[in-house]
Amino acid sequence: LVKDMPVGVILYGPESEVIMSNPRALELLGITKDQYEGNIKFNPDWKMIHEDGSVFYNSEQPVEQVYETLRSVHNVVIGISRPDSKKITWLLKNAEILFKEDGSIRNVVCSIIDITERKEKEETLRKLNMTLSAISKSSQAMNQVKDEAEYLKKVCNIVVEDTDFSMAWIGYAEDNEAKTIQPMASAGFIDNYFDSIKLSWDDSEYGQGPTGIAIRTGKVSMCNNMFTDPSFEPWREEAIKRGYASSIVFPLNDGVKTFGAITIYSKESDSFLNDEVQLLSKLASDLAHGITTIRLRAAHEFTEIALIKSHSELEMTVKKRTAELIKSNEALKFTEEKYRTVADFATNWEFWISPDDQMIYCSPSCERVTGYSSNEFVVNSQLIFDIIHPDDLQMYQEHKKKEMQSIVCDH
Repeated sequence: LVKDMPVGVILYGPESEVIMSNPRALELLGITKDQYEGNIKFNPDWKMIHEDGSVFYNSEQPVEQVYETLRSVHNVVIGISRPDSKKITWLLKNAEILFKEDGSIRNVVCSIIDITERKEKEETLRKLNMTLSAISKSSQAMNQVKDEAEYLKKVCNIVVEDTDFSMAWIGYAEDNEAKTIQPMASAGFIDNYFDSIKLSWDDSEYGQGPTGIAIRTGKVSMCNNMFTDPSFEPWREEAIKRGYASSIVFPLNDGVKTFGAITIYSKESDSFLNDEVQLLSKLASDLAHGITTIRLRAAHEFTEIALIKSHSELEMTVKKRTAELIKSNEALKFTEEKYRTVADFATNWEFWISPDDQMIYCSPSCERVTGYSSNEFVVNSQLIFDIIHPDDLQMYQEHKKKEMQSIVCDH
């Protein structure tokens, strides 16, 4: 029964000697039965680690602890690092002590369970939760910043601080001849990284990296292994110096064109989970929307300021023109009153008529010359035509036309 169990089982005697082990236990420990019975407890080429990555020493093994403390030890998690695989195998070990009637050790039963799948799921969930937190914080950041530069820096900080990624940076595509990529913000371990590399989104070798491809194509681009990816060769040396091993790039699109990208670096190769990529795509989409919104907000504020300034200038102009018009009207009124005064006391008959022959003003002298009062002429514009002799009417019409053309009349 024990032989076919999916759980590794090892039975020890009173002096920690191996009495029995099933095939699964030997498989999980990476040794043969002869090795184990020869007191080789673990594959010497493998390394053991704690969950935090620190070294797990043989003295910490549950069985060792049981014989030392005479107490059972439960739920000890050990990570196994193998030279032939980058994948960590996780084991859960328990050691149960059994006593004789006299209180001495009868046996110690050690069970070994492969919990790698569970740990991977836990790790996936942890990473996804961190990414979700980064998305939430970056979405809120748009309303917490004053300008675009501050927003870009804040998002980079959030990505690095809230996830396991070692570096994040945002670059904008420049429409110059070299089609360079201008870094706008970054966070994480950089050490003058951008001063030592050339970035482009053209078709040259410097545009074949994940950032150049993402901007040029408008699609997510990835380098899963900077050590071996031939397209990453121009930047490999500087990236490896800083401990980078893989990267992923998300294009930033404003609805019309791709204007930049956010690049995320990891210290591990093949680091990006499929579900994680989907969530990071959402973060990049929110980032692009945030940048566009901030730009529209800035343009709106600029327009408002310009309108306020324009309205203010217009108001000042209107006030100035109104004052000038009032002054001009007052001067005209004064001149008109002055002229009326002169005309009222002149012995000659003075009158003003409009282009449609309406009498505007008629001096009092008209009564002495014609026998009709000035009011009669103003009320009845036809009166002047009635008193002119028919033989002289044409001459009057010609005189009036001439005076109208010259604007300044001299009657």
